[in-house]
Amino acid sequence: MRKIALSLVAFAGLLFTGCAANPDEVCYLPSPTFTVNGQPLTNDPIEVEVVDNGILEFGVENLDGYDFFWTGPNNFQSSATHPVIPAPTSANSGTYTLTISKGICTGDVSANVNVTVISPQCTPINNRITFDSGLLNSVNFNSVSAFTSADQFRISAYAWPCDLTIGFASAVEPATGVYSINTECPTSFLEGNQVCVSMVYSGQYCVAQGGQVFVTRLDNGKYTATFCSVEFNGFQVPVIASTKITEP
Repeated sequence: MRKIALSLVAFAGLLFTGCAANPDEVCYLPSPTFTVNGQPLTNDPIEVEVVDNGILEFGVENLDGYDFFWTGPNNFQSSATHPVIPAPTSANSGTYTLTISKGICTGDVSANVNVTVISPQCTPINNRITFDSGLLNSVNFNSVSAFTSADQFRISAYAWPCDLTIGFASAVEPATGVYSINTECPTSFLEGNQVCVSMVYSGQYCVAQGGQVFVTRLDNGKYTATFCSVEFNGFQVPVIASTKITEP
């Protein structure tokens, strides 16, 4: 009995020695993909325009069971799936890298991001619309609300004699950003970065004829929107208006 036990111990030792001599296994995952403020990766740098006090938001495809690690400029590090950098500036421009891991397997991808912070060219009084031409009197809005109607997210402001509506491309709550005004609304198909801006003034329906709307989703989930010197059709003379509206 003693002789058999010693033989088994020696054999086990040989097996252990053989395994230890093998090199560590290496496993590489396919490079993940991510977006920056909704923009997908390309071979070119990603140009991101951010409204003052906006956010830089990173998104990644659904990968259940994976660990995430992000690095970037200004010692940025995060293990969140969708990290957010609040109030970014041009100093947040640079190379961002996402590394994913699952067990011993890893994969990574990097992207160059150029951040440009932009501000509206005007500073209207909150919840007031003013007219640069065409109409004489400014209007103070009595109420502002953001809601979904007919599969479209809208921000609307109300007062007599002026109601204003900003309509987005879908029912999804919009992110902070700069949106181009589609001049053919409401019948045209809106892209994700476009809005339709319409106004009813003393019963007269009119539509904005181009420009930009600066939209900010506040920390409390409310919205504020600003546009400057936007022309509206539907009147006998050109009507140019500026406003800032904010949910209470």
